[in-house]
Amino acid sequence: MQDNRDYGFHIFLRGIILLGLSMLTFKLLITGNIYNFIAPRMMPFVYFSMAIFFLLGIIQIWRSTSKNQGELYCNCGFDHGQNGSPLQSLIIYSLFVIPVMTGFLFSETILGSSVAGNRGVKYGSHLYAKPPNPNTSDQIEGNSRQIVTENTNIPKDDVGKSDDQPSGFMEDDEGAEDDLFQKDKIVVTDDEYTYIMNAIDTNIDDFIGKEIEISGFVYREPDFTDDQFVVARFGMSCCVADASVFGMIATVENANELEDDEWIKVSGILSKTTYNDWEMPYIQIKKIDKIPQPDQPYIYEDY
Repeated sequence: MQDNRDYGFHIFLRGIILLGLSMLTFKLLITGNIYNFIAPRMMPFVYFSMAIFFLLGIIQIWRSTSKNQGELYCNCGFDHGQNGSPLQSLIIYSLFVIPVMTGFLFSETILGSSVAGNRGVKYGSHLYAKPPNPNTSDQIEGNSRQIVTENTNIPKDDVGKSDDQPSGFMEDDEGAEDDLFQKDKIVVTDDEYTYIMNAIDTNIDDFIGKEIEISGFVYREPDFTDDQFVVARFGMSCCVADASVFGMIATVENANELEDDEWIKVSGILSKTTYNDWEMPYIQIKKIDKIPQPDQPYIYEDY
């Protein structure tokens, strides 16, 4: 009888943990903070997991109140009792309880410059601020030459075509790109962020002299001059674990007065510069405004 009570308590505790996970997910959905952790394209999985956790939690709690031994055990011939010490059980349950309690008690933190410094910044189409290791450049070049040699029979018209678009970029739309070329002022919106940044990066010369408006947080590389910084945004594909930093270099007098991680909206003229031996666009700022952090500070990469 004592074993039944002990096992029933463990089942009850597991049910509470499952309900806690479900309620934490529900809280994040209600507040909208779920988008600080999960990209919108993953939301069906979030709703599914929340419902399953809730259902399993109710079932576990219902089982724990039963006095029928057959409902506590599955009669499979194995002993389901707790063989470990109370300390072992406490440690195991803490691995689940502490994250749930932390989610309820503490506010969410938005990724900023400290994380960007560790991951590097993608300037345009997957060009990182930190260049490839020079020791591997010769090997990469040799491999690329071998690939070209082995595939010289590829029709010329097929070069550059692929059924799979690069991660985070929209499918090429010639009409939309032509429309972008014709604009005198380019406003970089959240919905078209990666598309516009990619278009500018791959066609720098076509955009030189055009006006651009973009918002983001202030980030600086260690080797930047006093008038340089990056207007940066974190882009999320699936979840915050794979978040990448996108941005564009900007220059303005007294840029050192801006604090790292401060949110700004800038307007300026697109030009071209060289950084780490790579040509990339940059903004000569004409106007800069400090803005509050957006409700959704991340941009979400499309496929």
